[in-house]
Amino acid sequence: MIRLGAIRIVVPGNFRFGCFPIFLTSFSSLAFDDLGCLTALNELAVFQNSCLQGALGSLGNILTLSYSADFLSVVRRATFLGFDQRSLLKTCCGIGEPYNNNGNRSCGSPGVPVCPNPAQYIHWDGIHWTQEAYRHIPEILISDILSKIQCVW
Repeated sequence: MIRLGAIRIVVPGNFRFGCFPIFLTSFSSLAFDDLGCLTALNELAVFQNSCLQGALGSLGNILTLSYSADFLSVVRRATFLGFDQRSLLKTCCGIGEPYNNNGNRSCGSPGVPVCPNPAQYIHWDGIHWTQEAYRHIPEILISDILSKIQCVW
């Protein structure tokens, strides 16, 4: 890409997937952090992002984005952003406690309900975010990118 004339390339890192209801349901025996997310899976995402940044950092002109930090920013500011504090780690489309997620009865299956207020949820179906959650990520990413390339917004 650089040989073809690209000035800067942006490579996204991983989300902290230890906060996703599908993994919270599947690995409920692991340790949790202060947000109720799986510590080991979040540490794995941070490690992967660190390795990615280290490998790409030596190439110059390549920026890595920290989806991990961006996701945590959304979760930590959830109430301010309009999300229901009681549903931060629950899915809007799903069934089962405590995360409204069941691997045997996923979103779209017969009898699996959808919440009446998706904009108050971060997670749609256990692995995907709601449109409202995705709406906040560009706000955070754009300021992150612009600061890294010393561009004034």
